Amino acid sequence: MLLDGTLTPTAIGGIDGNFGVSVQNQVVTLTRTGGTEVAENTVVQVSIDGVRNRITEGGTTNFTIQTAISDGSLIDEDLAVTEVYVDPGNLTNTSVTPADLRAFFLTSYSIAFTTGGVGLPSNSTISITLPTGVNASGAEVDTQKTVGLDGNLAVSVIGQVVALVRSGGTPASPYDFVNITLRQIRNYYAEYSGTYQIQTFLTSTGGLMEEDLAVAGNMLVPAPLTVKNISFGDDRAGANTWVNLSLILSSKLNLGGSDGGKIDIELPDGFYFPSFPAVVSEQLPEPNAQFVVRNSTSSTCVSRTWLQCANLTLQLVGGGEWAYGAALEIAVSVIRNRPISGTSGTFRITTLSTADQVADRSEDFTVVMLINDVKNFTASPTSLIANTSDIVTIRFEVSNVVPPDCRFLLTLPDELTFEDVIGIASENFDGAVSVYRDFREVLVNRSTRDPTEATEKSGVVIVSRAGGTLLEQGTNIVFQVGNLLKKESSGFTAGFSIAMTTFDNITMDQAQDTSALYFIYETPVITSIDRTNGPTVGAASITVSGSNYGPIKVNAALRGASEQRELTVGGSICQSTSWTSDTAMVCTLPDGVGAAKTITVNVENQTSNYTSFTHDGPVASSLFFVNMFGASASTLTVVGENLGSAGYSTRVRLAGTACEATEWRSDTSTSCHVASGIGGTLALILSGGDQVGSISECLSFDTSGFGRLSLGNSPSSGSLSVTVSGQGLGSVEVSQTSRFGGSAGEASGWISDSSIVCAVPSSASGTTTVVLTASSLVASLSQALSFEKATVGTVFYNTSALVNITGSNFGSWDISSTAQLGGTACESSEWSSTSSVLCKGADGFARTVSVVMTGGLSTGSLSEAISFDSPVMQSVADGNLDIGGATLLSLSGSMFGSSDYSSSVRAGGTACEVTTWTSSSTVNGLVASGTSGSLRLIFTGSGTMHSISSLLSYQ
Repeated sequence: MLLDGTLTPTAIGGIDGNFGVSVQNQVVTLTRTGGTEVAENTVVQVSIDGVRNRITEGGTTNFTIQTAISDGSLIDEDLAVTEVYVDPGNLTNTSVTPADLRAFFLTSYSIAFTTGGVGLPSNSTISITLPTGVNASGAEVDTQKTVGLDGNLAVSVIGQVVALVRSGGTPASPYDFVNITLRQIRNYYAEYSGTYQIQTFLTSTGGLMEEDLAVAGNMLVPAPLTVKNISFGDDRAGANTWVNLSLILSSKLNLGGSDGGKIDIELPDGFYFPSFPAVVSEQLPEPNAQFVVRNSTSSTCVSRTWLQCANLTLQLVGGGEWAYGAALEIAVSVIRNRPISGTSGTFRITTLSTADQVADRSEDFTVVMLINDVKNFTASPTSLIANTSDIVTIRFEVSNVVPPDCRFLLTLPDELTFEDVIGIASENFDGAVSVYRDFREVLVNRSTRDPTEATEKSGVVIVSRAGGTLLEQGTNIVFQVGNLLKKESSGFTAGFSIAMTTFDNITMDQAQDTSALYFIYETPVITSIDRTNGPTVGAASITVSGSNYGPIKVNAALRGASEQRELTVGGSICQSTSWTSDTAMVCTLPDGVGAAKTITVNVENQTSNYTSFTHDGPVASSLFFVNMFGASASTLTVVGENLGSAGYSTRVRLAGTACEATEWRSDTSTSCHVASGIGGTLALILSGGDQVGSISECLSFDTSGFGRLSLGNSPSSGSLSVTVSGQGLGSVEVSQTSRFGGSAGEASGWISDSSIVCAVPSSASGTTTVVLTASSLVASLSQALSFEKATVGTVFYNTSALVNITGSNFGSWDISSTAQLGGTACESSEWSSTSSVLCKGADGFARTVSVVMTGGLSTGSLSEAISFDSPVMQSVADGNLDIGGATLLSLSGSMFGSSDYSSSVRAGGTACEVTTWTSSSTVNGLVASGTSGSLRLIFTGSGTMHSISSLLSYQ
């Protein structure tokens, strides 16, 4: 005990007076003054305040008590007074506070307390005892956060006890506040931690100084379990499927390899297991570990009593301790999704030890359930007559259960509208059924309905079910809805939509835009047409009147094109079909031929016929060739009208013979391959379809034509045989004859269409035309045959101007044989024989001339055959000329010719102003005036000149 303070004695009992106090070492002396005598055997009690206990827990040594008188004489004593046991002091304001209360998190712990009367000596130790499971093996002091202490703190950990050994520094006074922060301490499971203990010890002796053995514990919370994903094999409401959990743990599972592990899964309302589930796949961090389904509970949900709720516990089997932050995936089957679409409600997942100590827990996790399908939806009948009222039967199968309180919402297509009253009959479910309508205005096409109204009412038929039993999945539902008014026009409606909802409008099953109806018109009828005939080609139109052609022109609701109307004439589609109204259509006529054609109206594959239309008949007006080569087939072009726009079995006949082939060219022409023939003009018959046209005397075959003769030159006397080649001579012998010039062939023999043999008569003619006759046709070839030319050999001329011309080929009789001497014909010619002709020649003048012999068309000649004497001047009547004026001269001589042969006279270099022929011996000339000198006189006649020098002179 320490006696270092001021001691204050106080008498308590058995003694009085005043006391003085003195202390020497561990001896306290109380000196009494005054007071009364204390009798023997009196129990005396004196209190001495200010004595400090020892600083550590433990017992004292024996005390001694002695009494003495003032001189020191000993009165009484007890030298073995019983020792006293000193308890540890109390630490106050104690707390142990983790910075993070999450299970298994590595965190800092704050240890706080107020010392007792001992304080903390410099060589003291602070001991903190942690609850079981808290791991402080790596603890260290955060000196930056230490309060109330200095010096060094060394950390040692044994089990759950963390000892902080202080060295150096100043002592902490009694009742000082101390706060120490320890780092790197890991929490335990999420539960109440248990109490902590804080104690202080004297390091040198190990004696306990002060303590608090019941420091309040902490409530640890679960570590966050990260749900990466919760997915379903089928995320439709009410589907039977599997669920896959993808998780990341924060804490440990199977701590120490001995705690084991569990995963508790709390499912949202409506999810449950229709049969005992099983783990179907897993990916775990421990290779030898696996999960098995330990428990599955199912109960009626509180939120909706027709729903079932369920939880699931998975038990870990095998494997060692899992590391912090382990990831895993587990798939469990079979689970039934909640039957309500939308946000699922909360999944809550917890990991635990086998002893149900909580480690991790997920935050609330939700998924979205999709609306399930209404199956096998049908609306019947599937084909309906437009613009009538009808009852529509709706059949479908639900995927989900049908709850006692639910609604079915049947959305009608715009093409079905309500009449004043809507009725519905239902099958296959009980409860109280009521029907409502949610209207919407729809725009309608007007023609036969009230044209003053632009809209009608369609919308949603709401069938509400109250009460009844819970119906199983796959229940078939039947509604009969009517009467419904169908649109006027044909074609597809939009689809129906059906939905099953709860009373609070959460959808369970639905089918959208399904099972459209198809409306048709009544069969179209033709009652009349506005014309009964038309051209074979061109854009002529016909109006067809009747009924049931449709109230609108363009209809996008049809199966194919937006306007399925068609008119055909005789099986040919109109070039265009124009809708006018429900009772009329216009056809632009197709090209065609024929009579009594059937007109067919087709309105969306429904047809009706009307027979009375005829195309204009064919007409033949002319031919491109009016005669043709008859020996072989040839192509003939027939021009006319109404022959059609294609080869409608067009046929052509010539007289009684059909063309070998007929080819249509246009509405106005066709070509005909004509067989070989011979003869005169023929009639043509033209047929197209079942109609006929004709033209008479339109065609004849070509006359015989020449190509060549086998002999082109013939002697002028005697006869010979020639072969005439050509065309159109006939394919058989039909009285073929020949003529050469004006003479008939002595005989004609037909060989082929292109060849005849003829006996040619002798003739003196040169080049001759050959004429052939076959049947009634005649053909000719000019200059086809020539005889050998006449040849002049010699000419004998006597003084009486009689010329004897000899030669060859002058002909075998007199055929107008003539001769010419120079440019002048003989005054007469006489044929003597094929080699001699006599000619009476005219006078000639001063030149050499040729002889030309002509017989028929044949001519022969001999150059320079006869010559005449040249002119000779002898004298001039007056040779002296007048200088002052013109002088008339008379020139005498011989051989000046028997007529004026363009004779001229020149005096010197100047021609006479006038020259006049008088006779063969006299010529007169008017000489112009001159000057002086002698002149040369020159006479010219028929190209021959004669001159005399110095015959003239001027006076």
